[in-house]
Amino acid sequence: MNNRDKGLIRARFRKRLASYESQAVIQRQVAGTLAVRFSEMGGGGQIAEIGCGTGFLTREILFRGQTSTLFLNDLVDEAAEGLTEQVRKNRPEITVTAIPGDAEQIVLPGGLDAVVSASTVQWFDDLSRFAQRVAGTLKTGGIFAFSTFGPENLHEIKALTGNGLDYFSTTALRDLLEENFEESEIWEERFSPSFDSPREVLRHLQQTGVTGTGDFRWTKTAMERFEENYRKMYGAGNGRVTLTWHVIFCVCRKR
Repeated sequence: MNNRDKGLIRARFRKRLASYESQAVIQRQVAGTLAVRFSEMGGGGQIAEIGCGTGFLTREILFRGQTSTLFLNDLVDEAAEGLTEQVRKNRPEITVTAIPGDAEQIVLPGGLDAVVSASTVQWFDDLSRFAQRVAGTLKTGGIFAFSTFGPENLHEIKALTGNGLDYFSTTALRDLLEENFEESEIWEERFSPSFDSPREVLRHLQQTGVTGTGDFRWTKTAMERFEENYRKMYGAGNGRVTLTWHVIFCVCRKR
């Protein structure tokens, strides 16, 4: 169990809403992968999405699924409410409701066919308790489909600054879910995009709000040391450097 500063996380994601859509390339790809598997399992009906953001997963699910009712949640109120208005305008046949706020604290709708979430639950204080709440809202056989990040995620940043989240392993996630869900699939994928420089890595993370809990002090000396060590340890050739994204996908059904 963690004790994250949700106010700080909210403020940093709110600040980067405008740039998230173009900069969060990995998160967009992850949402597509999750939506495909969700659709293959027959996902649809009444769905609650946790951490909808700018709508990567929402659009993928609406494109593929047989969705009748949609509840959109995000820690940033404007994200949930803005996306809700978009869906109402573009898909008037779907009943859509915004449920903004901290997903660990808000009242979730009951009788759901599915709860979905992409690249969000790593920010939670108590994922085990949240999974129990999800089980309580789902119909028997309902789907809980989500992606999060694994222990190797952004390890370059953590190694050089000491700053980063603590992530669940696949084993820990399997143990966490087994009480209330039948395991359908848990799998991992890794991505290593390259950047022109270590500063570009930091700029990319800042523009997506991913540094939501970061408090590293970037003095001139610290930045110079960071750049030197990053190039030395994580150079990709041709002057470029890499950054690791370690993604874990979980798709399971309520017992």
